[in-house]
Amino acid sequence: MRTLRDRHPTFALGAHSTNHVDLTAHGDDVLRAEIEQCVADLERELGAPPRHFAYPYNRRDEACDRVLRASPLHSAVTADRDCLVTSASDPFRLPRVDVPRSATFFRFWTSGAHPELSQKVLGRA
Repeated sequence: MRTLRDRHPTFALGAHSTNHVDLTAHGDDVLRAEIEQCVADLERELGAPPRHFAYPYNRRDEACDRVLRASPLHSAVTADRDCLVTSASDPFRLPRVDVPRSATFFRFWTSGAHPELSQKVLGRA
């Protein structure tokens, strides 16, 4: 992760919990511990706290939302299928987009050259 941070300083590295447990299967104490320890570990190792979170196994519920919103994190990605992000989007329920295997395709996909690409490829916006 340090190499990635050093080679790509504008790339955001996010948190994913300490032990990669299904957060929906635990109470608030475990949720808080998983998130807080992961944030602390990343800050210690990388010199800055993460700002973003990805729910392990793409599983979340209201308890996860509540604990995450009380954390120092700014946003989270989920497996929700709506990929259109607008100014009204909930920053703790942003769509998680799977990265294509081809770096060339990913660069094209994210370049804005073809705005309808995700609809054509994924069948959704």
